Amino acid sequence: MISRNNFLYIGGYHLHLDNFHNLMAKLTQKKINWIIKQKENRVSSSEIARIMNITPRYVNMIYRKFRLEGNVELKNPGRKKDPISEEMKKLKEGKVL
Repeated sequence: MISRNNFLYIGGYHLHLDNFHNLMAKLTQKKINWIIKQKENRVSSSEIARIMNITPRYVNMIYRKFRLEGNVELKNPGRKKDPISEEMKKLKEGKVL
């Protein structure tokens, strides 16, 4: 017998929670603008989510933020860069201390 606790229902699909991490995708500003444009054209959240490989809830969150604030901007996306020490720079160049 299979438990329903290990499955998630999204947009007509039953997904096993082990595969849920594959559902989310990183969005760029261009993709966010596209989502907003589609929502204004009355396309359903589940359809947008299926195309963009994200959840319908995330589509709704993006659109709600757009309606309340007027725009949705990414704030410093990506990993922060760590400064390289002088010691590491010399090692990279092949110079021995």
